[in-house]
Amino acid sequence: MIHSSRDQPIPYRASWDEHYGWMSSSPSEGMNSSTRAVDSEEVGVKHILKEIDGHIRCGQLTAIMGPSGAGKTCFMNVLAGYTTKGVTGAVTVNGRARNLRKFRKLSAYITQEDHLMECLSVGESMAMAANLKLPATLSKEEKANVVAEILENLGLCECVKTRAQSLSGGQRKRLCIALELVNNPPIMFFDEPTSGLDSLSCEQCINLLNTLAKEGRTIICTIHQPSAKILEMFSQLILLADGRCFYAGSVKSLVPYLGETHDLHCPPYHNPADYVLELAGVQHGMLEQLVQATRDGKCLEYDLEHNKDFFRTSSKLSRQNTLMSRQNSTQPDRVRGGGEKREDIEMKARMEMGLLEEKLEVEEEGDEHVPSFAVSFFTQLRILTYRSLLSTIRDKNNGYNRNFIKRTIQRFLETNSTEDRHRSGRPKSVSTTANIKRMLMNVRIASHIGMGLLISLMFVGLGDDASRVYNNLSAILFTKFFLMFSSMLSTILTFPLEMPVLVRETMNSWYNPITYYLAKTIIDIPFQIIFTLCYLVIVYFITSQPLSTERFLMYFAICAYVSLISQTMGLLIGAAFKIQTAVFVGPVCSVPLFLFSGFFLSVKAMPQYYTWISYLSFMRYIYEGSMFCIYSFDREDLTCKQPFCLFKDPKQFLAQVDLDHNVYWDDFWILFGFVLALRIACYILLRWRLLLR
Repeated sequence: MIHSSRDQPIPYRASWDEHYGWMSSSPSEGMNSSTRAVDSEEVGVKHILKEIDGHIRCGQLTAIMGPSGAGKTCFMNVLAGYTTKGVTGAVTVNGRARNLRKFRKLSAYITQEDHLMECLSVGESMAMAANLKLPATLSKEEKANVVAEILENLGLCECVKTRAQSLSGGQRKRLCIALELVNNPPIMFFDEPTSGLDSLSCEQCINLLNTLAKEGRTIICTIHQPSAKILEMFSQLILLADGRCFYAGSVKSLVPYLGETHDLHCPPYHNPADYVLELAGVQHGMLEQLVQATRDGKCLEYDLEHNKDFFRTSSKLSRQNTLMSRQNSTQPDRVRGGGEKREDIEMKARMEMGLLEEKLEVEEEGDEHVPSFAVSFFTQLRILTYRSLLSTIRDKNNGYNRNFIKRTIQRFLETNSTEDRHRSGRPKSVSTTANIKRMLMNVRIASHIGMGLLISLMFVGLGDDASRVYNNLSAILFTKFFLMFSSMLSTILTFPLEMPVLVRETMNSWYNPITYYLAKTIIDIPFQIIFTLCYLVIVYFITSQPLSTERFLMYFAICAYVSLISQTMGLLIGAAFKIQTAVFVGPVCSVPLFLFSGFFLSVKAMPQYYTWISYLSFMRYIYEGSMFCIYSFDREDLTCKQPFCLFKDPKQFLAQVDLDHNVYWDDFWILFGFVLALRIACYILLRWRLLLR
């Protein structure tokens, strides 16, 4: 049973109770906590959680602890409602079946890694979180007050203008917490919150969680092997081993319970956390006895007898804390206003609490009417579009952020280990990447201009030379090669790094995923067109292609399609695979597209059993459209610098490559269909991946 309330100076919401009873879990493939094992009799799915029963109270900091593979994260995912398939048992809220959509909206899940928008400052990240998570009925001043209060309470005021990429490990962790505190969730889940932090930062982090819990929230976190000092900061402890619970009670009663009930005495000056992890193994052979005692309620019986404070009604504590915080928050106004009585303040606080509790009761009775998001679709789109634009512009000005490049290198080389961390909790590679001045965005601009000059100087003046039409065809094809790979690979390298931020924000009901996708599309398309134009203006005129505004715009449209379709393919591949796999899959998928484009072997000359594949290659329509722009539409005869030129008439060259009967606008609209179809397919894949996570 999970009790939850929120009664700090930030808007209050009444308590919630959640009960989980005799749960077992065997997640199916594709879920985060899925595990497969070979049993002695048959091959099947291993049960990760086995008959776990208990309750968690509001106002308490609860730790789920156990050795690696014990099922800690799986258990917390079940409690949070993010793992539902393969789970048997009951989870109730306030004595009734849990409304999963509403529960997710009113809870927050903070992952182990600190996934942030690196190019945004602390203040900007908080402001955008407030605009997305707080109701639109609140004014800007009210939202600003909420943000300022959270930043002050979490000690982030001095780094409001500091970008996330420059924060220390502890500050990044506090920022992740601050972002989820904006809408003041009554229940918060933390997956390994102290991972990667030094001892001082760990203590500060757990102390912060303890403070949040004492304000009336329910804080649940997984932790691997805390120090004795950090362990004492927790109120409740749930110990797991092999998917079974062998202790569920107060931290204060842990050592005496083991000693008095099971004759398991923790050695003096020994960390109790280390000792219970030893019990979880085979050293003592007491695991089965401890599990059975927990199922029989021995832990709770011991707490009832020796630690009755552990069972104090959390709702009463919540109301007391709320009343005190309301009084404290209004005292400065009374001093400034100088005249309001204490009784009036208490009455206002009680009235406000009563109104909010009545509102909560209405919400509970009408769960089906609870909106999924705090703001409208178009408000989400506007905010996310601005955030994407701001991030893209800063990437361009400062070089693509260092942490993104750092993480790309780490994931590609698979060197991201816990041994490579400073005492500050940040990877050592940060110091090396600090010397990188210009990254992906500037590299893309420079590469488009540089490659444009390189190709132009190699094929200078060939566009109007009748004796070298095949050389000009090579220049046209190389342009498509470059535009395709530059757009695809840059997206493959960056989009998977944005996925964790998208997962975190959608998981905590910040916005609808389609608004993120549309915002990214709105910002990406202009930049793709600008990059293409930078390259094409150089190449088109230096290589002496036909000087016609109409032809240039038509050719530019075809080249823009190359960039847009390739960038969409990069999104599709980046959403489907990890970076290590995606950088291989992208180029491999491009080879058939060129092979069936009609350049190396015309479509008419292909074997009949291969002809149909050419219709699926968008490069075929790119090739046909480009050739029509350059050599069709009654172009005048080419300049012949030889005694005889076979292809002086452009129509003869089109007939030679079997393109004399094609229509440009057919290719144009087919390519438009490719862009639309791939964009829709990418969104469907993205939603599917989010559901799996």
